[in-house]
Amino acid sequence: MGSEMCIRDRHVLMAEAILSRLLPAERRALHEALAGALETDPTASSSASLAAEVATHWYVAGRADRALPTAAAAGRLAAGVYAYAEAWRQLSRAVEMAAAAGLSADSAEVRALWRDAAESAHWVGDAGTALALTRAALKAEDDPQDRAELLEQIADILWDEGNTEDAHEALAEAEAITRGRPESRLSATIRAASLHLQLLAGDHEAVLEPTREAIALAQRVGASAAEGRARPPPARASRPRWPRIGMSPVGLAFGVQALL
Repeated sequence: MGSEMCIRDRHVLMAEAILSRLLPAERRALHEALAGALETDPTASSSASLAAEVATHWYVAGRADRALPTAAAAGRLAAGVYAYAEAWRQLSRAVEMAAAAGLSADSAEVRALWRDAAESAHWVGDAGTALALTRAALKAEDDPQDRAELLEQIADILWDEGNTEDAHEALAEAEAITRGRPESRLSATIRAASLHLQLLAGDHEAVLEPTREAIALAQRVGASAAEGRARPPPARASRPRWPRIGMSPVGLAFGVQALL
């Protein structure tokens, strides 16, 4: 063992008893040491669970300078493996720390953080917070492409909340931005989502020809990978939702066509 000794508590109650006897400064120092040690692991930047552990130790240690970037990174890694509760825990902390540090929406990084946090809030069912964050990012965003993406995100949240009228308005604004611009997966996604809302409104005849055009558009931009996931069941009576991750306008359009 050399000159160093390692003591490991194998019972959680014993560990809690020891931690409860530490002074606040001692606990913060311990968390800081643990965060630094864990960061030396080569997988700390790619493992969602380890990244969350590192970020949490920095957060509890009171080191906002390290906790903010690591929480943002950990939240995105967690979202990448569909661990949305953990993603929201980490990203909401990052949002709070960014606000406490006086970081404003003038920063593209802050707006990106708000968007990612809103996505996780949406997945865990906090639609109010998700809408507040996306609308705040939209208000500060000047780039047309980013504005269109935010509007599509807002429409997604509104649709899930049953507010199809406002969702349609958001998509119409997004379509106005992408119209006349080079074709992209985003424009195909927005077009397909708009057609789906028209279908839900019962406007079947009006969406027939645009559906064919949406299929062709999606095929041109290579947006067909998730067709199976995006296709709504023909007999489904409840309001379906298009998945934001890997959404395929082609599948949606085929699903619309199947209902006609």
